[in-house]
Amino acid sequence: MLINISCFNCKLAKGRTVPGGGNTQPKLIVVSDYPGSAETKERKPLIGKSGQLLRKALKNVVGLDPDLDVFYTNVLKCEPAGNPVTDRELQQCKPWLNKELNLVSCKYILVAGSQAKKILLPQVTEEVSKIHGQIFQDQLRGYKMLVTWNPAYIEQFSAFDDKGNRLIQTGSVPWMFMNDMKKLKGLLNGT
Repeated sequence: MLINISCFNCKLAKGRTVPGGGNTQPKLIVVSDYPGSAETKERKPLIGKSGQLLRKALKNVVGLDPDLDVFYTNVLKCEPAGNPVTDRELQQCKPWLNKELNLVSCKYILVAGSQAKKILLPQVTEEVSKIHGQIFQDQLRGYKMLVTWNPAYIEQFSAFDDKGNRLIQTGSVPWMFMNDMKKLKGLLNGT
């Protein structure tokens, strides 16, 4: 299910808004930074190349059905079109994210990226690279949030063998991301 939103708060919105979507009673909410071109075209969150990487990790490492067990959304509802994301744009989209979180019944959030961290954990000043894999508790709403990188960032640091298989070298960003997914599995399983 997509949560229907219409937004005209900034110049990005002009018919390009990508609402959150997925199960509204999921086991996990994924909040990423912003949609890419594939998401903008289809108006569905996290379906592009990097979104598929995340979905595979959720399935193969965490053990979730990425289509049935997860609600996906972004803090910025429109692709920034190559421009750096501004704090004003994030603040203009924040009410839509809050509306989605209020409509979705779940207490576990994967915070995927620096913009998502900035909105969901404004008191945390460290970069994602310093706090990835850590779990934070939202005292107001009761969410348990695990921080990791935006899947597009993981894609940038991926290496492949000559057959196109992804190589995951110890200590690399993709390796640390996979460890974060293992921690997410433990969080969801209560271990």
